[in-house]
Amino acid sequence: MIREAEEQARKDFEDHEKKVREMAEKAAEAEAEAADREKSKLDAEKKRRFEAQEAKRKAGEEEAEAAAAKADEYDEDACAGCGEPIEDDDEDAFDALDRTWHADCFVCQHCKKNLADEKVKAKKGRPYCLKCYGEFFCPLCFGCGKPITDSVLKAVDTTWHKKCFVCAKCGKQITGDFTCTPEGLPICC
Repeated sequence: MIREAEEQARKDFEDHEKKVREMAEKAAEAEAEAADREKSKLDAEKKRRFEAQEAKRKAGEEEAEAAAAKADEYDEDACAGCGEPIEDDDEDAFDALDRTWHADCFVCQHCKKNLADEKVKAKKGRPYCLKCYGEFFCPLCFGCGKPITDSVLKAVDTTWHKKCFVCAKCGKQITGDFTCTPEGLPICC
């Protein structure tokens, strides 16, 4: 009888351990599923944000095109910014982007920041501050959503900074073969 009791106790203990393992596995699976759902939500939000920024970039292209067309109407001897004549005694006038400008008219086409003493980028002969140029004309990184001003990595029908092209599961930078999640994000594992 003692043996039977010991045998029953061992069996009960093994059953209990099995149930605990099963519960732990189910909890881990549920936790992983919840994490995957949360990651999918974040990825969808990132994609939505990226698409909104791409629309903004396209609007900037249209703005530059319109400004260039307007400037083409100005007399060649006039200020490229305002179209007004530049007087011979105007000491603040200067040449930039193959045109002559009043110092007060040489502003970022978008934010209107004066660029007379700043580094500039040009689009269609119109000046832009570096921030606006990046925002409107540089490709956007799908990973971080910021403009890519150096080398561009093109993968999964999107553009990336090299450092932002990471596995959606493990977070490590991808430098070799990869596959994609159903949402189109790269994974290496």
